[in-house]
Amino acid sequence: MWAKIEFPETPDPLIELPMKFIQGWVNGDTGAAAYYNDASEVCEELRRRHAGAAYVFHLSGLVAFCGGNSDAGMRFWGRALSLDPEYAPSRESLEDAVETDPDWPSVEIYLDALNEGEEQFLARIMRNAREQFDEKNYAEADRLCQRVSAFKRPKFSQLWPYAECREKSEKLYDDNLLSEKCQILSSAFEEHWSGVNAADIEKSHAEWGDLPDRRQLAQLVAGTVAQSSADPCRIFEIGCLAGFNLHMVKEAIGTTGRREILYGGLEPNAAAVAEGERLYPWIEFVNGSVQDMIAGTVEIPQSIEICLVSRVFMILHPDIVDGILAHIGDRVTHLVICDDIMNTDRSFPVLRLPLVLVLHPYPKILGEAGFEITDMVLADVPDRECTGFIIARRMK
Repeated sequence: MWAKIEFPETPDPLIELPMKFIQGWVNGDTGAAAYYNDASEVCEELRRRHAGAAYVFHLSGLVAFCGGNSDAGMRFWGRALSLDPEYAPSRESLEDAVETDPDWPSVEIYLDALNEGEEQFLARIMRNAREQFDEKNYAEADRLCQRVSAFKRPKFSQLWPYAECREKSEKLYDDNLLSEKCQILSSAFEEHWSGVNAADIEKSHAEWGDLPDRRQLAQLVAGTVAQSSADPCRIFEIGCLAGFNLHMVKEAIGTTGRREILYGGLEPNAAAVAEGERLYPWIEFVNGSVQDMIAGTVEIPQSIEICLVSRVFMILHPDIVDGILAHIGDRVTHLVICDDIMNTDRSFPVLRLPLVLVLHPYPKILGEAGFEITDMVLADVPDRECTGFIIARRMK
């Protein structure tokens, strides 16, 4: 791999760290990954300082590409060419990328679409993704969703499309290694979330409202409430952290007249529960893990009209997810899941790589737990592992 860049006579000295990362990556230095996040942040600062400099956007593209996000790389190279059509390094890099790209036949077609504006550019891809999703071509819809997410989040490595993940997971499944891999993943995430402290929670709170999938989740739950006649209507979240999702749900529901809405959630992290009780005293928090819930050492309500689970199942071992669904099967009327939902044609989990998350076979496991899927909804703005939502109800 080679990387070419041309600098002005006096480039900004901040280029040193991004260049160190790129040179390390090109030379095969595995330690270069340690510089990636800082290099991405420096590039962001460079783009603020030098919004009209093609070399800055080209450098940003190289950092993104070397960090595993080719779509962000293409985005920045295209931006560099819009600033300076004669900037050869970006044209060469974009030509190399487009040569094997299934969606863009030429650099000119890509640039024409990009120059219409980034929102229009992404809307075009999402229209195609929705068409594929509606036709149940979930693997192709996922590939397009991952492109949109990577374009919007240049600092994050690009997740592999579902079709590639499925192939790798099938080999693990055939070799009886899939469950072991899922357990390693689940243990790592359990350790991570147990260490979340008050500062982490405060940071999450500040970012929560800007995440489109959180807003869409709140609207879907509010819509489910509107269709329900339960009074009181109890909404309960599994893995609620400090209650941010439930707060957004309450805002989305708005006034309900005389109808009573009750809110509650299960959360293993004591610091998160303490913060939630301070911020949202109207939420009934249960401090405990899903394992505690399954074992019966903590109690959740016996009757729940709507249970929501957001980005939790994807970090849990399939056996634990099965246990959760079995435990809530006779308590929950409606289930709203925000997750990586594209595994619809397999009887076994699929690992989403390279991040390593679990795509559970929801049609299979929900059916076995006594739920029927009433709707699958594509995320309006895909966010890496959040590809959409599943709405299910308990079978009569």
